[in-house]
Amino acid sequence: MKTSNRNTWSPGRIGTLAVLAFSAVLAIPAAAGERGGGSHSGSHSSGGGGHRSTGPAPSRSSGGHSYSGGRSYSGSRSYSGGTRSWSYGAGVDQKFGARWFMGASYLWRKLDVPEAFCAAPSQFGGCAGQAATFVDSRTSDDDWGSAYVSGALTTWMTATLGYDYYQRDFDTTETTSTGGFQDRVETQRFRPELRFFAPNGIFVRLAGARYDQQVDQRDAFDAAVATLSTVNSEFWVMDAAIGYRFPKRWGSFVIDGRNVFNEKFLFYDRLIQEQVVPARQVTARLEITY
Repeated sequence: MKTSNRNTWSPGRIGTLAVLAFSAVLAIPAAAGERGGGSHSGSHSSGGGGHRSTGPAPSRSSGGHSYSGGRSYSGSRSYSGGTRSWSYGAGVDQKFGARWFMGASYLWRKLDVPEAFCAAPSQFGGCAGQAATFVDSRTSDDDWGSAYVSGALTTWMTATLGYDYYQRDFDTTETTSTGGFQDRVETQRFRPELRFFAPNGIFVRLAGARYDQQVDQRDAFDAAVATLSTVNSEFWVMDAAIGYRFPKRWGSFVIDGRNVFNEKFLFYDRLIQEQVVPARQVTARLEITY
């Protein structure tokens, strides 16, 4: 009987992971006006960003009480407990042949966030400088998506192309470094990468990241008097590293450069886990394994 060892694709070779999760986390709410919007670095240097005005900001409603044109309350509502989170996600990874891999994942998360609030927030500054009198519930809807393709081009070189998407729509009180009030952040990131490995232990990494971000913000706390604008930030950051792996797995020595072309950008709403900064960084790292 003749057999064939050709690699054929079939649906049974797909590995699928689906996640359904619920979590409740205790959090200590901060007073409104003291909450920060994360780390802000600011829109970029060379021509891809912009700022456009879209007129008066729309009014919003929240849960069991309404507020017109911002947050003017007709009463107060008590809220007990910490932040509550609902997360739903799914992912898939697939191998094609002996050298190529592809995958994608998506996560949706809804947060109910307690926030300390004052009885009479000002139109422009909100509750800054005022004592909190009650705790109210705010919401945040987050969408996270990612995809990648990776493979070995030769026995000594690999390539990877990744894509990340993040959108957050929220009514928590979060401010920018310039005093604006945010309510939506959308970020896309493209990540090409090449890695080289030499038989003598030397390895090289070349990577880039294209950032494309939009941030909706108001210039005043009360939406009835505020102007809604969108800040755009678009830029490339290039990273590089070279290292040597010691024989017999004794460790490695690496010189790592981030933002090697010293790309400047004025605004970027950075996630906690991101390390992008508008300046060149070079580090040396020695690892010993024994």
